[in-house]
Amino acid sequence: MHRGISQKLSYLLGCYFIIVLGYIYSFGFYSFPELMLLTISLVLVLIYPKINFSREILSVDFEFMAKACLIVFLASHFGLYDGFYQNDNLGFITLSKNLLFFTLLISFSYFIKMPKRFVILKNIKFWVFIFIAFFLRILMIWSSPSPLIDVYGIQKIAPKAILEGNNPYSIVYHFPWQKEPLDVYSYGPAVIILDMPAVFLTGDPRYTMVFAEIGTALLIYLMIKKNNKLIFWKWPQIAELLPLIFLFNPRSLFIIEQAWIDPLVIFLITLFTYLLFFLRRKLLAFVLFGVVLATKQYSVFLIPFLMRAGYLKIRNLALSLVVLLIFITPFFIWNSADFF
Repeated sequence: MHRGISQKLSYLLGCYFIIVLGYIYSFGFYSFPELMLLTISLVLVLIYPKINFSREILSVDFEFMAKACLIVFLASHFGLYDGFYQNDNLGFITLSKNLLFFTLLISFSYFIKMPKRFVILKNIKFWVFIFIAFFLRILMIWSSPSPLIDVYGIQKIAPKAILEGNNPYSIVYHFPWQKEPLDVYSYGPAVIILDMPAVFLTGDPRYTMVFAEIGTALLIYLMIKKNNKLIFWKWPQIAELLPLIFLFNPRSLFIIEQAWIDPLVIFLITLFTYLLFFLRRKLLAFVLFGVVLATKQYSVFLIPFLMRAGYLKIRNLALSLVVLLIFITPFFIWNSADFF
């Protein structure tokens, strides 16, 4: 039984690894080789339910594969470290690269059985990784304080626009690096609300994404810990390895610099999963799912999957849609044409 679970999880982790390879070299731009990798990963995911894992298909131990994946990610992260708009005037880039190299070195300790006298180091190692991941994101913001990208600009302006009595879906966004002004806010209204604390406290919406990514990693850690006796008891280090694989995705710092909102969406979906399946707080979970729907448009594609799996009943969907309407109705009434 456990060998079958190990094969399934190793297969899925392998799919994730190929997906990551399918975009880390392109900086988000079109790349035919990477498109092929993404296509391969799609095929592998689609055939996953059809595979008979009772046979010896993938004999790699899941925990070993996770350790290797973390090291490859950290090595790639160190080699690919780069933001489009960074400067090293205060040495933040140099410090970040040194921290990444140090993190890569200590990641090999997951392959070493530490003596009992080093039990304290073993217990704090994961939290050292978490702190470094957090600090690296802060250093990215400090070394790239004003990225010349509209995603960053509109997230910075939109919360202030509301307090000034202006509709963020109606105003025109002027940026000195663009010849043509931008006349659209392209995200859901929940993003504006969730960006507000970071914008008003720090002047930078990217701190929202930093806390979202760290929050996602901690939720993954908690969920695995809660399931430790059911599935993951055989691999005691998995609770640490999977959150770190997520945090040290080779393009995670670039995504922070660019102010892409996907980390926020992923955090909300992960929190929804935690509330629904681990805390069994269905009401709160589907209220949060309404917030997810009010962030980025592709979130609606979760609905058919949840309904097909039997988790999203009509009443739960209705609750989520009510929350969604609470977010969008003021902007719809304000100017429906601009909102659409």
